[in-house]
Amino acid sequence: MKKIYPILLFSLSVMALLSVYSFAVGYATHNNGGITTAPGDLDISAGVKATCAKCHTGNAFQSSTEVFVTDANNHNILGYDPNATYKIHVKINHQTGTPAGYGFQMVGLIDATASPSSIGLQNYPGWSSNVKEVAGILGRRYYEHNGVSTSNEFTIDWKAPAEGTGSVTFYAVGNAVNKNGVQSGDSPSNTTFQLTEGLLLQNESPIAVSNFRVLGNPSVDAIRFSLSAPSSSEATIGLYDLTGQQMIHSKEPLFSGTNIISLDAQSVQAGTYILTVQTKTGQIAKKVLLMH
Repeated sequence: MKKIYPILLFSLSVMALLSVYSFAVGYATHNNGGITTAPGDLDISAGVKATCAKCHTGNAFQSSTEVFVTDANNHNILGYDPNATYKIHVKINHQTGTPAGYGFQMVGLIDATASPSSIGLQNYPGWSSNVKEVAGILGRRYYEHNGVSTSNEFTIDWKAPAEGTGSVTFYAVGNAVNKNGVQSGDSPSNTTFQLTEGLLLQNESPIAVSNFRVLGNPSVDAIRFSLSAPSSSEATIGLYDLTGQQMIHSKEPLFSGTNIISLDAQSVQAGTYILTVQTKTGQIAKKVLLMH
C-alpha cells in the first residue's frame, strides 16, 4: 500500500493544479468555443445555453454582468455610427462580500445573420491587458480574461461595421471568484447588450416615425413619400431592387410633424423597388413601382 501513496498524492496534486489553472484561463482557451449564450455557443441540453455556471457554482457575491459601449468622448451610446471606433466595457458588479478576482467571456454578432453558423463581428483593433483574444468556433473572435483579473472591468476596442449592417448584439458572461482552489462559492452571471445602427447617445430618446405613405404609386421620375416624426432627427433613405442591390442612398433631415420627401430617381430604370427609411428605432419599408 505504501507504493500507492506517492501515486495518489501526485494525482491529487495534478487535479488541484488543474482546478486552479481552470480559473486562470477562460473557456474558449480550453475548449475553442463559447459559453456566452450566443447562437452557436455551447448548449447544456436542447435549447439551454451554457454560461460560467456550467462549472462555477454559488452566488456568494450576488454578481451581475454589465456591458456598455462608449465613444471617443467617453459618452455611453445605444446606437453606432457605421465605421466609427468605440470601446466595449464588460464589468462584473457585486453586491456582497469581497471577490478575489474576476473573469468573463464576450462575443459580438450581427443580428440579421445571428445563427449557429455566423462568424459574428470581426473588427477589434485592441483590448486591455487583462483581456485575451481567442479564435473559437467558425473563426469567431471571443474575448475573455487573461488570467484571474483583480479589476472587475475589461475593455475591448471595436470598429463598427459598414452602413446597412443593422443592429448588433454583444453576448457576455462574467464571474466573481473566491480563488479557493475549487469551483464553488463563486458568482457567475450573464447579459446581452444591443446597439442599433445610427448614432444614439444614452441620454437621447429614439425617434419613431409613423404614417409612412408613398405619394403616387406608380411614381414617375421622382419618388415622393410622407411620414410623421415626433421631433427633429435624421433618416437614411434607400432604394433597393428586388435582388437587394442598393440603387439610391441619401440622408434626409426630419422635422417634428409631417415630412414630405422627394427622391430623384431619373437615373434608375423603370421597375419595382423597395423604398426604406432607417431611423434610430429601426427600419420601415414600402414597395414602389417606378415609371419614366
